[in-house]
Amino acid sequence: MAYEGIFLRKTIGQQPGIPEAIWNESPDVLCVGANILPDPSVPVTEYNTLFLNTLAADVDNFVYVRGINMSSETVTARIWVWNVITLLTWELGLPIPLMNPVTQSNYIDITAGPGEVFITNPPFVWQPMFIPAYYSVVAKVESPPLSSPPQAPMPYDIGQSYAVLMFEVSADPTIGWTVVPPSLEPSYPTQQFVIPVTWPNVTETGYLGVDCSNMPTDSFVSFSAPGPDAANSIIVENYPIASDNFLLSLPVEWPPNYESELIISWKVGSTPAPSGSKISAILAFPLSSDDADSVKVKAVQVIEDTNSQTTSEKLLQVVDVPVYIIH
Repeated sequence: MAYEGIFLRKTIGQQPGIPEAIWNESPDVLCVGANILPDPSVPVTEYNTLFLNTLAADVDNFVYVRGINMSSETVTARIWVWNVITLLTWELGLPIPLMNPVTQSNYIDITAGPGEVFITNPPFVWQPMFIPAYYSVVAKVESPPLSSPPQAPMPYDIGQSYAVLMFEVSADPTIGWTVVPPSLEPSYPTQQFVIPVTWPNVTETGYLGVDCSNMPTDSFVSFSAPGPDAANSIIVENYPIASDNFLLSLPVEWPPNYESELIISWKVGSTPAPSGSKISAILAFPLSSDDADSVKVKAVQVIEDTNSQTTSEKLLQVVDVPVYIIH
């Protein structure tokens, strides 16, 4: 009888019901390091492409899970994700949940039509440490009917032998398991913040970015935010902080009440951050009237061309968002 349900592969080309000797190199668990995917639809359209896993130690890393609906009808399923620290002797530790910003837990619900390939977006977030061991990232499909409230399944039995683990995972079409080599120490000091962002109930173009206040001008800021599609996702890397009070944003069009996150990294230069330095997210919109609250009207540098990173200055109405004190 053909398998019906969401399928996570062990290797490219695997079919459900056919165990693979290689069980812990799933191409459907994508560890993409410290930057989100510029276009999360690429692993979907390139379903039979193996993407290289990467890690960056001591900063937030991002994990996507893709899969395919092998049933003849639309399925709503739940994808759970964990990190497992695996000693070189293959002694398994406890599974550690990876958080998703939508659910604030280690799962996300997906809906896929017959034969449809999907990817979890926004991605799961984790922060690997520099340790002499291997990381396993494990995804598990919870098939309908879904638990309510959500109850996490156990991806494996604690204390089971390597041989039993290999057999059970290789035979289970709902588990994707990938092993990532020991992480490397970061090559430069950074501070990183992940800020939840909920788009207001509006349909107009907005501007999302960073507000750097009293920051050293020999440092750099990076920020990214997964949007509903590639055109409305944000990735800015190592942008020089041009002045000690610097606001930088990109235009995006997100659906009303869309939930995502802004990931901000500050790359430290030679000048220490003075007292009162801070970084915050900035969410702004075009001025709607002449009597707009002047306190919340700011001159913002807007990146008009992401290739050349040329900017223009716009006066925008700013929405309140969290502030992170650097020093």
